[in-house]
Amino acid sequence: MNKKYLIGIVVLIAIVILGIVVIQSPKSNESPQQASKMAAKIGFMPITDHLVLGISQERDNANFKNIDLQTVKFSDWATLSESVRSGSIDGAILLAPLAYQVKLKGADVKVVLFAHRDGSALIVKVKEGIDTVQDLRGKTIAIPSRFSTHNMLLHKYTSDAGLVYGTDFKTVEMAPSEMVAALTTGSIDGYIVAEPFGARAEISGVGKVLVLSGEIWKHHPDCILVMNKAYLERNSAGVQELIISLINSGVYAEEYRDEAAQIGNRFLGQPLDAMMKALNEPKDRVTFYDLMPNIDELNELQDYMADKMGLFPEKVDIKELVDTSYAQKAYKQINLDFKSLENAER
Repeated sequence: MNKKYLIGIVVLIAIVILGIVVIQSPKSNESPQQASKMAAKIGFMPITDHLVLGISQERDNANFKNIDLQTVKFSDWATLSESVRSGSIDGAILLAPLAYQVKLKGADVKVVLFAHRDGSALIVKVKEGIDTVQDLRGKTIAIPSRFSTHNMLLHKYTSDAGLVYGTDFKTVEMAPSEMVAALTTGSIDGYIVAEPFGARAEISGVGKVLVLSGEIWKHHPDCILVMNKAYLERNSAGVQELIISLINSGVYAEEYRDEAAQIGNRFLGQPLDAMMKALNEPKDRVTFYDLMPNIDELNELQDYMADKMGLFPEKVDIKELVDTSYAQKAYKQINLDFKSLENAER
């Protein structure tokens, strides 16, 4: 074999090896840490209740070692919950009753964290003379979903006052983003929904608060982080990182409300003035401490909606649905006393 031919073979082999190395290497604009992360598509709605997700994405995502948080915005609850059920996303912040529905439809999911507490308001039209719960007679009130904490709270608020739900007033399901406009045009007389849609109606002068949700059920649960079990099994370490971050993001939202409002403006796409009002007037309008999943509270919510409202033909085993291990480990690692934050709210 002549020398030139041999050299040619050696060069060719070297080029092939180099090509394999280049193909297998991370992209030049990715660090080895970024390349090793496992993506997690998490769905959310553009409401203040989901603010901690945006804070974590903006402040912590670049530093995660095991998870690449990829947030996906939805405009309605039905599409979001169906995306969780179908597995097209890895998890979502869902209304707790929708999590029950997703589970009943066969999705293998786990509740791993509360996203917030309180955070909604019953808004009524300013010029309609609605000043008390009794003034809701004959009115039309929009709710985001039959399977929402808001619907349960509206039922409790009116029933406790002696009104017959569905008889003395009418309810319609409506996407939160459509409610302010519907109130303005007069197609509805009020709505109960998450902030900042209440604050937006107040700022525009079309709506006023009849009651805050925390006044109906103090410190109530509402939206919860649901993860597909298959993802939990594939990337437990990454989910643990995310849970720690979300809890810390809740602390950040409590302590730096103006800065959190600015993140909400960017992440949720909500007006800054509405975010500022929702987070500050009053400060317990929505709270982000005490995010440990509470099985008793979730049972209470489900029992009310099943037994008093007839919305669930069968009940979910809440103990089987909830996995508190991630939150327990996170709170222990952070060494956070959420009671100190609760006292600061008062």
